[in-house]
Amino acid sequence: WIGTYNGHPTAVAATAAAVALLSDGQAQNDLSALNGELRTGFAELVRRHGIPAVIPGEGGHFQPYFLDHEPVSYRDALQSDAARYEVWRSAMDSAGILVPQRPLLHCAFSTAHGPNEVARILDATDKAFSAMT
Repeated sequence: WIGTYNGHPTAVAATAAAVALLSDGQAQNDLSALNGELRTGFAELVRRHGIPAVIPGEGGHFQPYFLDHEPVSYRDALQSDAARYEVWRSAMDSAGILVPQRPLLHCAFSTAHGPNEVARILDATDKAFSAMT
């Protein structure tokens, strides 16, 4: 493993601090809880607007697919409606929320995010879904 900063004291100190913060599992639990809030709210908006969409995810990762079912393969995910994703992505951008520009790249929460960020995503999603109907 070759790298300019591999084993550098600063990198080793940062890694040791991160391991200490992550060792009790609370960060992972918090990210899973945020993801659950997002998926629940997203599903409610799907029902309300009648948009064929799902938002699978685990831990801090999530990804909306504009399909009537969760994708089970890469080929399945390719069928996601890219035009609808662009409407959603544009709504996120207008709300100051950074998400990938392409529909098959995953979004993620970090430990810096919380319920307010989930609410902002869901508000922007509501606006995007309104624009789609």
